[in-house]
Amino acid sequence: MNLNILLLLVISTVARPELGDSLFNCGLYAAAATEYKRALFDKETAYLQLKTGLSLGAADELEKAADALHRAGELYPHISYESGLALSGMFAQKGQIDRARLELLDLLIFTRDSVRKAELNSDIAWLELASNDLAQAGSAYDKAGRADISTEIYRIERLHRKNPTIAAILSSFIPGAGEIYAGRYQTGLLSILATGGSAAGVYYAAHSDNWVTATVLFSVLFLRFYNGSRQNAVDFTNDFNLAQQHQRLYQLISNKNLKPDWFSPARKLTGLNFPQTAFPSGLWEKADRPVLLPSPHE
Repeated sequence: MNLNILLLLVISTVARPELGDSLFNCGLYAAAATEYKRALFDKETAYLQLKTGLSLGAADELEKAADALHRAGELYPHISYESGLALSGMFAQKGQIDRARLELLDLLIFTRDSVRKAELNSDIAWLELASNDLAQAGSAYDKAGRADISTEIYRIERLHRKNPTIAAILSSFIPGAGEIYAGRYQTGLLSILATGGSAAGVYYAAHSDNWVTATVLFSVLFLRFYNGSRQNAVDFTNDFNLAQQHQRLYQLISNKNLKPDWFSPARKLTGLNFPQTAFPSGLWEKADRPVLLPSPHE
């Protein structure tokens, strides 16, 4: 018998939901979604609808996944928490923080369980941290009963920061000094040399009565280096402050294990392990990242 025909006969004897599970666990998410959809035509159940949404999300068909998971929550209220939390996690993994937050807020409105309310507020706080809104994050952790986290966030908010105005003033008097103040020593020294060199060129051209050359050097080189140094000083100081804040937040999140467990409740119902990816924001990257963030001016 032809091997392909034999394979088709074997597949035809397998229940479609079980085949969908096997395909999902093999990483064939689109094919799994197809099998779940076929099974839904035969008999729609809460778990099949939830599995369909999960497989569509894993296949990067986020809008279709949202439709399926919303339908699951509307038709089967007893799994609305699991489907809504999973959908929020899908949005978060794609960097769609506002949509992830909205899903959690919808769940929070209809949740009566105090433990789940605390978990949802904690998840919302994590999203606020990802948006760099420390005030809202602290407030949400307070609502979640995590006063220890909110206190640490407020402490991070009040960290001593370098002053961009001081950096600009320093570079106004000595171009490059503001960049050194911001921790960019090499850039600061280069700025001192570039600005000093162009100023010397202007002086010698003017001293030789070569006013055309002096004007060109002043307008094209000196002003460019001088104003660039001042702008860099401000930008680098802001970068330094932001990097320090991000580093402290990363340490806080790593030590307290605050990352939401988006897919565990759905996994308990369906047995499907949804693929989790690294969060796209630089805030959640590895701990040994450089203290200073890269800047477009360097």
